Amino acid sequence: MTNITSDMMPPGANMGDDPPEEKDAQKKKRGDNIAERYVKKKIRKTATKTAKGIGRRITTRMATQAAVSVVRGAATAVVSSPVGWIIAAIIIVIIILMFFFFNMSGSNNNPDESETTPGIGQTTPPIPGFTLRLEGPEGVENGTLIRYIITYTYNESGTVPLDSITIYNDIPSTVSFVNATGNYSRSGNTISWPLEGLSNSGSFEITFRPSGDDVFVINKAYARTTVSVIGGGNLGNLLPAISGASTTADEQQQAIANIIKSNPELLNAYQTGEAATGVPWQILAALHYREGSLDPNVSLASGRRIGENEPDIIRGGGCSATYTPGEPVASGGGCIFRSFADSVIWAANHFKGKVGGQMPTTYQGLSKALACYNGCPGNANCPNGTPYNACPARFVGDDNPYVMNYYDQMHASMYIIYCADLTRCNPPARDQRPGTLSVILGLTRF
Repeated sequence: MTNITSDMMPPGANMGDDPPEEKDAQKKKRGDNIAERYVKKKIRKTATKTAKGIGRRITTRMATQAAVSVVRGAATAVVSSPVGWIIAAIIIVIIILMFFFFNMSGSNNNPDESETTPGIGQTTPPIPGFTLRLEGPEGVENGTLIRYIITYTYNESGTVPLDSITIYNDIPSTVSFVNATGNYSRSGNTISWPLEGLSNSGSFEITFRPSGDDVFVINKAYARTTVSVIGGGNLGNLLPAISGASTTADEQQQAIANIIKSNPELLNAYQTGEAATGVPWQILAALHYREGSLDPNVSLASGRRIGENEPDIIRGGGCSATYTPGEPVASGGGCIFRSFADSVIWAANHFKGKVGGQMPTTYQGLSKALACYNGCPGNANCPNGTPYNACPARFVGDDNPYVMNYYDQMHASMYIIYCADLTRCNPPARDQRPGTLSVILGLTRF
């Protein structure tokens, strides 16, 4: 009979009265119990340590159950065969290495702690002379509020005025908003701070409450400006000079600017398109006005409702059967947009494609891109015998109502040549709506 040392047995165990097979069974059971208690104690001690960072989580219960199952097998092997001692030693080393790995890899083994990532601060697109920083905790305990600090710095040598910049922070899905400092406003899940009238540097604080225990929080602050940046300057510097004041033009431009700027849904879609493509949001708004009368249910490609076939895209080369954000997708033998946002991004890229794929850096290039978006020469007035009296055109688009109508006194009476796709008006019809460049001018003036 193989003796078992007393420190391996529970107090009061009987050494000599049991049959051999029962003694063997007791050896196995006792080995199980002692090893199980030891491992549970060791694992729980290790599992109470906390670590910062993002990684895989392993709870105390999961670790205990997994390790105990392994140890039970090891204990059985130990009492069954001398070779088992070697196997058990190897298994114990593996267990120690496993727990060392989990601690060193940054796993959070304490179920009483949640984590956040450091914040991301950026401008979309980059704003010359302006920097933004977001600072926050890497981890907080469950039930603790999360506070972020947003800091901005403005360099007066920048081409964009500080008064045109607004800072935004979208509320992450895993938290609820508690409060913020500064003159902020809330629209849906977005908190914003306009910088109009503020100093060239400053900071705001925003506080969230986690929605539950053990949640990940990814926060992001960003800044946007109503003055779009092109080639180191701003969009207002790339517009043709006004040729004669026009009260009608001023009234039309201001009315449209007011509609656009008072509609958060439209503004967000246009500015998201700018962030994705670099095309100023004012240009996208102007295209939407001419193509879809600012209706968010219609596309910027042709003014057709979102989800309807787009014949212009079919004629222009078609679309893919595989959906890509910002692109039309094949459907029912045609091409459709799945969302208004997709049509905005497509319009921005299509606009750039009219002038070599790059954003124009002169007003002549801007006018040409807008005219050709509608189709060149298309509605050009000078070669089509209209009553328009400012011929010859000074640049491509100068005599096109899609671009210049109601821009100024010179362009106060322009005519539509094509009343529908490939269908000429007979006679040419007076255009009653501001052109795209007029809308852009209004958005920079009012």
